[in-house]
Amino acid sequence: MPASAIPEDGDGWVAHPNATPLADRLEFDDLEFLGHFTHPLRGALLRRLKAPASAAELADQLAMPVTRLYHHLNQLDAAGMIQVVATRQVGARIQRRYQVTGRSLAIAPSFFDAAQSDDIALALGSLFDFAKHGFQAEIEAGAFDGVGDLDEHSVLSLNELALTPVEHAELVTELVNLIERFATTSDAGTSDAAERHRFTLFVAGYPLS
Repeated sequence: MPASAIPEDGDGWVAHPNATPLADRLEFDDLEFLGHFTHPLRGALLRRLKAPASAAELADQLAMPVTRLYHHLNQLDAAGMIQVVATRQVGARIQRRYQVTGRSLAIAPSFFDAAQSDDIALALGSLFDFAKHGFQAEIEAGAFDGVGDLDEHSVLSLNELALTPVEHAELVTELVNLIERFATTSDAGTSDAAERHRFTLFVAGYPLS
């Protein structure tokens, strides 16, 4: 049975025969990927579909009409970013459960090799905008309560460092390893998934000219 699929259960869900195993990492080599990832609604769907869910379940999580989701789920499915992993018959209708196709979705290195500098700037700029708007929205929603809350639950840092080539490589390696460590432990399939809360991490480190 595919690793991403759901076995038949008491609710009538049956694993979809064409569901492929959940990949550890999938890479995309065009700007369409970033357009989906940074879209306010499609990005929210992708983050929630690390665990299988139906359109109705997603609508409950997002507190919006289910009819708003079908178009966006179809777009993500067509792009290969999610897939149907289970179905069930409810009256005359077939309900579908979706899941991301990979635990990690990323821009392929080949994109940076082939793209023009303007396209690279646009791609990376969209990620910065996405992170900024998300952070601002959480502050406006009352997610932060003064500097103490930043110290206890969040981190906000902008530093310019003077590094040797060895220190530069060491810093990048340690950051990547740390992120991968917690990305692995936060897999939605873990037994303590119900105790976990969502946390956004955006890191950008780049050499200055």
